[in-house]
Amino acid sequence: MANKYVPVTEHLRELASNGQSRTEMLFGQLDRLVGGLPPTARKNRTWWANNSQSQALAWRRAGWHVASVDFAQNRVTFEVGEVGGSYAVRKAAAATDPAAPRPRPAPASRPSLDVDALPEMDPVTVSVAFTWLDAGSVVLDKTGKLRFPGLPPVPGLYRMALHSGNESIRTRWYIGESDNLRRRSGNYRNPGGRQHTSIRINSILTRHLQEGGTVSLAIAVAASVDMGSGAGALDLTRKAARLLAENAALGVARDAAMVDIENLG
Repeated sequence: MANKYVPVTEHLRELASNGQSRTEMLFGQLDRLVGGLPPTARKNRTWWANNSQSQALAWRRAGWHVASVDFAQNRVTFEVGEVGGSYAVRKAAAATDPAAPRPRPAPASRPSLDVDALPEMDPVTVSVAFTWLDAGSVVLDKTGKLRFPGLPPVPGLYRMALHSGNESIRTRWYIGESDNLRRRSGNYRNPGGRQHTSIRINSILTRHLQEGGTVSLAIAVAASVDMGSGAGALDLTRKAARLLAENAALGVARDAAMVDIENLG
């Protein structure tokens, strides 16, 4: 049955060799070419799908695809170009067709660079410094919602420390940054439906407080940076600067190993 449609492959290849990239064929022409189309070819569009069926492989091996089928006119339009089919199907088709182009071999893997032998270029030396300020506590109000201290509407960093009151349970820190500390606290109190991080932190803080824990809040609204030429002010209005300070704070907290970092899971 697979060889029945070989004439279709040969016919389309001949058209392509003559520079033709589109052709319309009546079902009757295909009947004569392949010895008769099955009844489903005259009423079922899926029969003409560019998939792995034997008839589809015939035109796909020639580098053509079915562009449209008109059952009212008993006509199919073929065009040059690969459409449809998975890589596995195309590979199988090529394996059964000696005239099909072979896939290119995978490029040889390149040897890894010897890092120790690479020449040095520009050194990077960065030192960030800032001091946490005690901003008070986060508590639950009478309605059971989070209530934050009245933070200033300025860019900066914040650190929420979750204390359990049990010496056997380590304190947890959550460190973050924002271009507006007041707005960020509002997001944690009333997270929007798509604010996934705010929803998660709201849930963590609320549950911790409901279980009798406490949450202390610290902020930083000024920082300095030294890149090797002397310390200067770090512009916390810039996202990159706040992230630099935030990651420095996370690194210090992690290295101290005295608390658990909520940011790190």
